[in-house]
Formats: sequence, structure tokens, C-alpha cells
Amino acid sequence: LNKIDFVLLDSALLTENSEKILKKICDLIGLSYCDSMLSWEKGPKRYDGVWSKYWYNSLHDTTGFIRKDKDAVLKLNKKNTILAEKCMFYYDSLLKYSIN
Repeated sequence: LNKIDFVLLDSALLTENSEKILKKICDLIGLSYCDSMLSWEKGPKRYDGVWSKYWYNSLHDTTGFIRKDKDAVLKLNKKNTILAEKCMFYYDSLLKYSIN
């Protein structure tokens, strides 16, 4: 088997401490960190690609990373709650490899 190098990132950790996490990512992949990575101008970007109108609508309204309310509860129906609970094993197993 071939070894695959990767960087695993939990988006919640990124939004909680964007500067710290971005510095770690840059260090791992050999890029120089810049404070300008923490913010951007509102609106679509020329490099967004053809899927941007489907994926990036809310992102285009932002100018930086947004912290999510940790107490906010995602409401799922019973079927999806059961599925989410089953998936947590995999999430927790991967989370230990995430940059933090």
C-alpha cells in the first residue's frame, strides 16, 4: 500500500481559532502564513468555479471565518438522528488526527 500524506481539519476548530489553525496548516504544507488569510471581500470570486452558485451563496456574504454557536442544536428527524449517532464513531475516530 502507498502511504498518503494528508491534513485533516475539523471546520469547527478552524472557526474557533482561525489564525492558530491556518498557521499550523501553512507550516505542514510549506506555505507562508499571511494575516490576509483571515478575511476576504464579500462576493463571488473569479476562481470559484461553475459550482459556486450552488455551494457558495452564504460564503459570498461573509468577510471572514464565522464561529458557530456551540449551544446551537441541529434538529434532525428520528431517522437522521439515528444515522448521525452511528456516524459519530467515525467522526470521533478521525477527529484525533485533526489539526488542533
